[in-house]
Amino acid sequence: MYRIAVDGKPLGYIRAEDILQVNISIGKSIDVSTYTELVNRVKYTSFLNIALGYASRRLHSKEEVINHIKVKGCSLIIAREIADRLCAVGIIDENKLAQAYVRDAQIKGTVSKKALELKLKKKRINPKIIAVALNTSKLNETNALDVLIGKKRNQQSYQENPARLFRYLLSKGFSFNDIAARIGTPASGHNRISGRKTPFE
Repeated sequence: MYRIAVDGKPLGYIRAEDILQVNISIGKSIDVSTYTELVNRVKYTSFLNIALGYASRRLHSKEEVINHIKVKGCSLIIAREIADRLCAVGIIDENKLAQAYVRDAQIKGTVSKKALELKLKKKRINPKIIAVALNTSKLNETNALDVLIGKKRNQQSYQENPARLFRYLLSKGFSFNDIAARIGTPASGHNRISGRKTPFE
């Protein structure tokens, strides 16, 4: 570790590799962006500890960790370095994260693949990992739709307004045709159903 001072004012300590990254030397003039990056490098250990704490509490995607420490004041360059380092040692594992969501969806038994895909995208998981997780999942959409219909159909609000049940199932990512094949397409409110956007459109 090396002690760094700018204009005679000590900043703290920095690693040798950080000196090479920022490209500084004794007596060299630096601009504002380089100074900011230098400050971030000095704070590297602090940002690393923040990232470790965040990533260790529960599974997070790489982008979530990056955004978390950026909010704390870390530069994007340092945030990516830290996230890459945590990925390399397995603390950030997007494959495990995606599989955890798949298992949870399978246990619930009422989740469509589209709903699961949307949830994984919101977690900012790598698209290739999402694709593998969905393709290897054992989600049974047919059974999930039947279970969900069974749970909701007996509720008075849905009995009184079948169109509402149709819209609810659409909002959960199930296809129009699959829903219609099971509960039919309500004559009343058909236009409202087909004209209302869902999160999957």
